[in-house]
Amino acid sequence: MPSPRYEVRITDQTGIARRSFVYFARARREQGPDNHGTDLQKGALFRWTIFETDGPVEVQVVRRKGSFRSVKLRPSRHGLSPVRLNKDTIEFTARPGQKISVEFDEEIGRCYHDNVECVRDILMVFADHASRFSAIKHHLRKRRGPTHDWRA
Repeated sequence: MPSPRYEVRITDQTGIARRSFVYFARARREQGPDNHGTDLQKGALFRWTIFETDGPVEVQVVRRKGSFRSVKLRPSRHGLSPVRLNKDTIEFTARPGQKISVEFDEEIGRCYHDNVECVRDILMVFADHASRFSAIKHHLRKRRGPTHDWRA
């Protein structure tokens, strides 16, 4: 099921646009040997999208939750500047290999366990390098099964 909060569209250098599926998962609430999340993260929803590209792409993020006052793209070392297209949509350019955190309205709170600031609601954007052997395509092929030309 796609995330009800965000919609992401990718436009490549040729002008071809496509949607990028937005995943979401809830963090486990219990502490365990492989779950060291902070108190604020426990039970939080995490949202992300992943796509492959061999060059810069325009990324549009629609916040279905409604309008927003501000947005930050991190890490700041990428030098990304979001352009606001309307009350609920931004656009920015992503390059292969970038991992970008899209943070609306500075929804930041204190993490009780680490006593540091934590973003409560973010969308992670993973722009993977396109390659001959695509892990994403391989995963999709495994889910769909082998492809056959039944006409032969």
